[in-house]
Amino acid sequence: MPLFKPGRLAIISGNCTARHGRQKPVRHLNMAKRILLQILFTFLLAEAVLALFFRDDLPIIRAEKSLIYQYDPVLGWSGIPNSATIIQGCAPFHVQNNAYGFRDDDHNIQKTKPRILVLGDSFVWGSDVERADRFDQILQKKMPEYEFINVGLSGYSTDQELILLTRFWDQYQPDVVFHLFCHNDRQYNNLNYTSLGYRKPMFEKTNGQLRLVEAVVPKCPQYFYTQYPTLSKSLVFRALVKIWVYFRHPYKENETDVTSDLILAIRSFAESRGAKHLMGFTRPDKQAGDTHFCQQNGIPFIDLSNPMVCPDKGNHWTTEGHRWVAEQLDTFLSKNLNPPPGLIQPQPQNDEINE
Repeated sequence: MPLFKPGRLAIISGNCTARHGRQKPVRHLNMAKRILLQILFTFLLAEAVLALFFRDDLPIIRAEKSLIYQYDPVLGWSGIPNSATIIQGCAPFHVQNNAYGFRDDDHNIQKTKPRILVLGDSFVWGSDVERADRFDQILQKKMPEYEFINVGLSGYSTDQELILLTRFWDQYQPDVVFHLFCHNDRQYNNLNYTSLGYRKPMFEKTNGQLRLVEAVVPKCPQYFYTQYPTLSKSLVFRALVKIWVYFRHPYKENETDVTSDLILAIRSFAESRGAKHLMGFTRPDKQAGDTHFCQQNGIPFIDLSNPMVCPDKGNHWTTEGHRWVAEQLDTFLSKNLNPPPGLIQPQPQNDEINE
């Protein structure tokens, strides 16, 4: 006689199969929980390690480039048109951009007097001072027979200033280009990045001509931090973004300094359109031969180095420093613009830069 009848055996077998089927989802759920816990533990451990050893390498920069600047595929960054904010420098100062994104008034296309376009970086932009205290605003009162136009942008080097000049020439049609050369321009003219990790254009010299290394400047980590503020609270996110950007677009450096070529390109571009080219130096580099270069190439220049600077955040000129600079430039411009240049008519030109 069989130990189990066939019908009962089938019932027992069915019960075992049902129990086994119910155990599968539970086992998968437990496995998923373990994986999630492992991921969470790894994430928290990575956050702790980054916070302990690498926090200073992954900053979110609350400077003008993230507050009133926007990504620009050719220049790297440019001013946000008609934006306004207060920036905390050595002391809080107000910033109001015009329709083109410059910290200046809007200017009519039609000229009524000769125009002096002031080209440069944060020293021209006016870091740490109110716009009314900036040297070009003081000069406007001293020299009302001219119209001063300020196109300075914080962090720019000579390569970006050259591109900017070509982009906005027809809008402003200057009669004089006063180019203020900052003491760190030579360094950044030969890099495709800045000390804070912002990406920028870089020229190289090929067959005797300047050529942009990249047609499009890549977006920097700070751009993504600004676009995704919640995710950017995580150091892991910041680290992954920084690694991703770096490996897709590695840092580059010129083997040969192109600074002299960039300055000569600015002069050539201005003079070919009937404008006079003048230069100033925030602090001439005697070892690099800044002043000797100007003398050799017949470029009128002025040394504007002075001790009236803010003690940190870039050592920019104080209000007193801007006042002193304006006094020096009043004499320099009066000497080099006598007689005053006549009004030039806008003549669209082909871009001389090979992109």
